Amino acid sequence: MFKPKELPQAVICDHLAFTVPLANFQHLERAGDSTKHFWQKMPSKTWNKATNEVEKHSLMESYNHECSEILFKRMTEFLFHIMGLKVSMSSRDKGLNGYKDSHRIMDEAGRVELGFVGIGGNKNTVHIQISGTGCKHVFAKTTPFVLHFWLSKVLTVTRLSRLDLAYDCFDEVFTCKYASDAYNDLCFQNARGGPYPKSTSKIDYSGDELIGELFGVGSRKCQVYWRIYDKAKEQGILDQDWCRSEVELKKIPVDALIDLNATFTGLNEFSASFNLGEGKAFRSTVKRARLDLAGRIRWMKRQCGRTVSDLVELFGGDVNLAFGAICDDRGGKFSLPDTQSILINEYIHTHMNVLNPTRIACSVDLIVRDMKIKSPDNSGVLLPFNPQKGN
Repeated sequence: MFKPKELPQAVICDHLAFTVPLANFQHLERAGDSTKHFWQKMPSKTWNKATNEVEKHSLMESYNHECSEILFKRMTEFLFHIMGLKVSMSSRDKGLNGYKDSHRIMDEAGRVELGFVGIGGNKNTVHIQISGTGCKHVFAKTTPFVLHFWLSKVLTVTRLSRLDLAYDCFDEVFTCKYASDAYNDLCFQNARGGPYPKSTSKIDYSGDELIGELFGVGSRKCQVYWRIYDKAKEQGILDQDWCRSEVELKKIPVDALIDLNATFTGLNEFSASFNLGEGKAFRSTVKRARLDLAGRIRWMKRQCGRTVSDLVELFGGDVNLAFGAICDDRGGKFSLPDTQSILINEYIHTHMNVLNPTRIACSVDLIVRDMKIKSPDNSGVLLPFNPQKGN
């Protein structure tokens, strides 16, 4: 497979959904010899050896049943080997988007729910739906360009049911105010024309404190729906500039995956003004990974902070013993792709001279020492704060 040099993707995929005929998974060998050993072999047609019509009909029914089972198996193998996802073999016993049944999509370890696959009906197709967290796992294993090859050239998918793209700004440039001004300047006109979309604005306060801000263009029913919002405030992170510009695209050509930056900037004059180029992606990825974890730490403190503190006290201050008593090795809310874990660990070791892994408070400081995390009662800094500057 020809693979040109890929530019850094400052734009991330935050949701992905597509539909494909189940029968198309019989063509996975089109990708070449390097992946042939991944796929279960298709059954052979044997009814031509039948001596009568009854035997022929029986052999054909048996073949069709075996085909269905193997095609489903090949679909799960595709998700695992190409996209780094694992399909739960147990049914949810409920439908999905018009499909009779569905299965959960998990991470490779089978710990964290990352999406769903709908099966049954709709002309014998399957609908694969991957969440924002799932997309982090997918694109930690592969790239949008490579995924485009598999979908378009191997499975002959021509359109994506839904594709969410997002750009994170950390320097107070592409804010809600910027988006509002751009809207007034008619910069959200769809490249294909049509009526100018409506806008919505939402600002949330807690007393006199601004705790949330969102500017939207279009609606969930539209083919293109924009949301520009203060991601830092949504995550409860203080004194950080983090504004996300997110667009939800429906029924978009699969070629949008070839270059996410180009797809994003080509939507209208607003996104074109971002002037995305090389050199931004790695810095954004590191910052995003740190802030994502900061938000998750706040969630954990809100949900169980006091209980954990009580347990530590009960175990005589032995943090390792207390956490060992309550930790679930299946993971869950805090699950991160290996690449993001590596980035966070690299950040820790780069910015601190000493790391004592037995001190939970110290470890948390390392992640959030540059970012204050708001407490559930809005009382200020929730975690111990180390003012020492990094290298």
